[in-house]
Amino acid sequence: MAPTSTPLVSVLVTARDNERHVGAALTSVLRQTLTSLELLVVDDGSADATPAIVESLRDERLRFVRFPESRGISARRNELLERARGRYVAPLDADDVWLPDRLERHVRLLESRPDLVAVGSDVLVVDDGVGVGRYFRLPRSDAAIRWNCLFTSPLIHSASTIRASAFHDGVRYDPAYPLAQDYDLWTKLLRRGRSENLAVPLTLYRVHSAQASQRRACERRAEQERIGLRAIEDPAGGHGPTGDRARLAWCLGAAMAVADEELEDAIDAYRELFARIESAYRGTSGLREARRIAATTLLRRAGLAADAAAWALRRAALAIDRRVTVSAVAVRAANIAAGRRYRRPAARLLADLAEA
Repeated sequence: MAPTSTPLVSVLVTARDNERHVGAALTSVLRQTLTSLELLVVDDGSADATPAIVESLRDERLRFVRFPESRGISARRNELLERARGRYVAPLDADDVWLPDRLERHVRLLESRPDLVAVGSDVLVVDDGVGVGRYFRLPRSDAAIRWNCLFTSPLIHSASTIRASAFHDGVRYDPAYPLAQDYDLWTKLLRRGRSENLAVPLTLYRVHSAQASQRRACERRAEQERIGLRAIEDPAGGHGPTGDRARLAWCLGAAMAVADEELEDAIDAYRELFARIESAYRGTSGLREARRIAATTLLRRAGLAADAAAWALRRAALAIDRRVTVSAVAVRAANIAAGRRYRRPAARLLADLAEA
């Protein structure tokens, strides 16, 4: 698609002290097969060479604003939303990388499906010390995404494209969640439409020790719990567990510790919560995926539990999905095969961007 005065997609990048990776991230945007885009970049008080690297890129679609002091990622993302002109918004963390057809594939789906408020896709994890690593599979269907959203982010922020109309209606990033603002965002967006994740890795998701999510993991978990409990107890979501039972259900689904004496109540609350999704999506193919994911979560916990707890968790998993022992193995094998298929092209892309 040729560039136009009004871009089809607004790409939003917030950078701070990202001199090692920001050049590759922005170049991966400017090389997209979909060219009708604007690349809006804000520097949030960098003390390194990040601003100089951004300013060295010459492309009329790039618009750069630099601030000497930091206001935080949520505030800067909201400022970029005010400047965005595109029909769609695609956020990108300044250390991640897109495959060349990432935007084209997402926009094609959004254009054909007006019911979708957001589209995402699988990712390949990049570890600075190791290289391209594991294949990370996201829930595909709207039902499975809504189930996952009760416990964690169901889409990867850098791997998503969002219909801009949701932001025109007032949706914003919440500074109250500096480490989990993307999770909070998904809970708001899913009230406005459906979403899907494409079954192909279109984003390389970088993991390194300098990330706030790595350095402040406990704080991030606390924010996620607040958001998850709010989503679980949302009256609009139907009748489900509340209070302490909501907390137990969240802990079980979010892989957090549950005391032995509370496990039975946690399993009961978890199954009660799943009944909400089951009721809303009965008879759809998406329910099958949500059922597998819910049961697989319990099965994984069973593998780490002592005998009595393990048996209770396995029984609960099979009660949700009697085929989970087979389907979980099949999905794991498919993920391994996908990782082998896409890892080498991804490594070539990273090498190419490093030389740009």
